[in-house]
Amino acid sequence: MELEYEVYAGGMKALEVEMEIALGETRYRSSFDAEIAGPYAWFMDFKLRSSVEGERADTAVQPAYFITEAFKKDRLKRRVEIAYLEDGSLDTRVEPEPDEDNRDDIPESLRLGTFDPLSAVLMLTEAVALQGNCDAVVPVFDGRRRFDLTAEDLGPAQIDANRYQIFEGEARHCLVKFERVTGFKKGEMGVESSYPDNISVFLAPVEAGLPPVPVRMEMDHKYGA
Repeated sequence: MELEYEVYAGGMKALEVEMEIALGETRYRSSFDAEIAGPYAWFMDFKLRSSVEGERADTAVQPAYFITEAFKKDRLKRRVEIAYLEDGSLDTRVEPEPDEDNRDDIPESLRLGTFDPLSAVLMLTEAVALQGNCDAVVPVFDGRRRFDLTAEDLGPAQIDANRYQIFEGEARHCLVKFERVTGFKKGEMGVESSYPDNISVFLAPVEAGLPPVPVRMEMDHKYGA
């Protein structure tokens, strides 16, 4: 599946997002590309590229390799690579290093048993496809930050098309809570940050025979709803 999204903040287009999801019987891969767009692009420049590949079975996924890169003015500014080893440990490489980035390094004990952000999204969609609900708790480590995503199923919801979206129909409404654990920039814990505390996610299959995917997301952010 190749998905395209537009993100609006305060009523203005802020991001253009492309996502690819490929699901096999025992393997999966996913990629995510985001770029500042609309009026925000007049004074901000940012691009993000992420990808993951791994193994899957039923509702479970196990990432094998995750990489994410951030660019400003087409220059690489940040990079994370995570290799998930057979013994359960993680081989993590980040640029810049935590002590150069005003944040604490995350101990190995808090990295074990975690998932990358893309795999966490897939776990949520797989749960809806096979279980019919999105109740789940996913520990996430993105190479710098350690946080938990707690999803609460709020039942079915009717989505109507409007000037922001083309999807129309019934979707599963999930409330995803973002709980910061550690690894965030010093002074950012416990204060308003660029990460919303709660995200409403609506999941639905866009074509018959395909698994559900996010068709709408809503959140309150410091840049606007």
